[in-house]
Amino acid sequence: MRRSFAPWFSVRYDMKTLSAKIIITSLPFVLLLGCKHSTEPDTSQANYSPLNTGDQLQLVNLADSSTQFFTVLGNQLRQDGLVIFAVQEKIGTFAADTVFRFIRDGYLIATQIDSVTPFSLPGNPYAESRIAKLNPTDGDSWIEELSSSDTVTVTVSSVPTLTTICSTFQNVFALTSTQHTNGQTFVTGPEYYANLIGLVGYDAQYLGRHFQWRAVYIKSGNTEMGSPWPAKQFLPL
Repeated sequence: MRRSFAPWFSVRYDMKTLSAKIIITSLPFVLLLGCKHSTEPDTSQANYSPLNTGDQLQLVNLADSSTQFFTVLGNQLRQDGLVIFAVQEKIGTFAADTVFRFIRDGYLIATQIDSVTPFSLPGNPYAESRIAKLNPTDGDSWIEELSSSDTVTVTVSSVPTLTTICSTFQNVFALTSTQHTNGQTFVTGPEYYANLIGLVGYDAQYLGRHFQWRAVYIKSGNTEMGSPWPAKQFLPL
């Protein structure tokens, strides 16, 4: 499984942060428009994964105040010339890492920046994975990663209200991932997405304990709420 530590900007599929992600849960942010005007949020309709250069998100673990911090750095070119977004993620006090995202056909997609990777798949050389939808609806589902031997299905359910540290959000969608690997089934999440904001929190299980990560600081386009907390490392044991 190649999820990075958190689901939003990271939120996923990046080998450099695999070990940190496994600390949180035995299974396992996000973004971007690789197209014209990609840094402007679409306010004409629902958009649950907006992306703007300079956007930031900090998540805090409600159990111990450990942190995850994500920043949209801007555009880069993938090896094949596709415009994608680089996102910096800082997990607790770990050194910052960079992951890559873009949007196609209404999906937020995680990608590798080149095809020289152990994760390349037949017909999917950049290991693309459909993390989320820009405009989800209750009951939606899709296969996350194409051409993989491990099937991961994402399902969507409606959450009327979700309270985080920095705000209370209405009409949230929860995304839950179900992975089938070697005859075993693992369920991860849910991850919570708010309209015109993006990821605002997620839940995780580790050694029988339930952890809740919630937004404490958000900067999305012209919207800013909350304030950053000091970086703190997650210590699960």
